[in-house]
Amino acid sequence: MEKDQIFQLKNILKEFEKEEIFEDILNYLNILLKWNRSVNLISKNDEKIIIERHLKDSLVALKIVQKDIYKSIIDIGSGNGFPAIPLSIVLKEKIFTLVEIKEKKFYFLKDVKESLKLKNIILKNDDVKKIDFSPFDLVLSRAFLNEKDIKEFLKKKNYKGDIVYWEKIYQPVILKI
Repeated sequence: MEKDQIFQLKNILKEFEKEEIFEDILNYLNILLKWNRSVNLISKNDEKIIIERHLKDSLVALKIVQKDIYKSIIDIGSGNGFPAIPLSIVLKEKIFTLVEIKEKKFYFLKDVKESLKLKNIILKNDDVKKIDFSPFDLVLSRAFLNEKDIKEFLKKKNYKGDIVYWEKIYQPVILKI
């Protein structure tokens, strides 16, 4: 990462009062940028704005995800690890299940989990259509399906919990089925 990005990272973490996770987040971002050379995790244009575009957009969901009622969380279409990886670094007491069907992206997530020793992450290299959603309190859906389709999909899966859905950048909302 470049110096200005490191400075920006420190400022974002300070904004969220999470300066103690700087090293883990920096390591995650460096792993992501390394993997992005061979696996399309984020667009090349987003590499320069990764902190604002992806990290901050993930951390804004803290106000929802940190609630005590959510213990078991599933992130569908986890690909690049946003938002689940940053949230799991902050919220170590919660269990995050990341589902990614594409094998290369799954191995990227596995590398992050092992490198950062994230014991609160479960990885599934599977199609979300095959997942049983009943054990989960919360579904994270950032850049996966539109609002109508995610609600319809989870309704068909008999999911009864809440959904955090990003309507726009920095605007995660809770959806009910």
